[in-house]
Amino acid sequence: MTAKVITALTYAETDVPNVSGEEFPADIGVLYHIPFNYSVIGQRLALLLYEKGVKLFEQEKLTVVFSTYLPATEIEDEMRLSNDGSRYITIGLNAEDFNRRSDQEKKAILLATTERILLTYDTEDQFTDDILEAVAIIREGDEDLPLLYRSKCDQKIEVHLSLRLFNNGQCQIYSTIKDKHGDVLRHDHLDDAHCLSVAMQRCGSILIRKNKVIIKPKKNILSKNLKPIEIEYSL
Repeated sequence: MTAKVITALTYAETDVPNVSGEEFPADIGVLYHIPFNYSVIGQRLALLLYEKGVKLFEQEKLTVVFSTYLPATEIEDEMRLSNDGSRYITIGLNAEDFNRRSDQEKKAILLATTERILLTYDTEDQFTDDILEAVAIIREGDEDLPLLYRSKCDQKIEVHLSLRLFNNGQCQIYSTIKDKHGDVLRHDHLDDAHCLSVAMQRCGSILIRKNKVIIKPKKNILSKNLKPIEIEYSL
């Protein structure tokens, strides 16, 4: 199968081997005392990897599993898939040592561990620079940084949708419309969302019409009450 661009990155934990016959890893938080906004790290990093087109696995979603049974830093991949098609990769991490760290140190460990897994599976060093650059951006911790989520262009304009993901998990959606020379025609704050998943539902697709751009929500039960956003522009 062909490798897919990474679109999501989450964390889990386990104290048993990640093999067939055992339960899937649980959400992180019991074995490892994690900062409340830890998920934002994975979400921001996934957006950057998506923007850079990083392809490492046959799955779009990566779940990094911290394990108390594996030796520290040892990586194990049993190729198990969950119902949502996530790729589970387990890495050893001493829970006692982790839990006595400060929140800032814990976030640094999460990021460093994720970076190690990504680089390990970049077997041909095709995306090494992209991974290192993405991790460096996340280390800066700038929550005001807009992260590109979706783009579309035609012969006259290009449209970019960016998401600004804050430390509390809330998200803002922005659009930028440029002409074929790269000059900005419009830059708009389109909407606010209480979490990244809602913002992504809002930005399902981009339609370019004469003097108008339409942002359509994804078609599913979660977005049934969302209406398209229309943005007028002039050249």
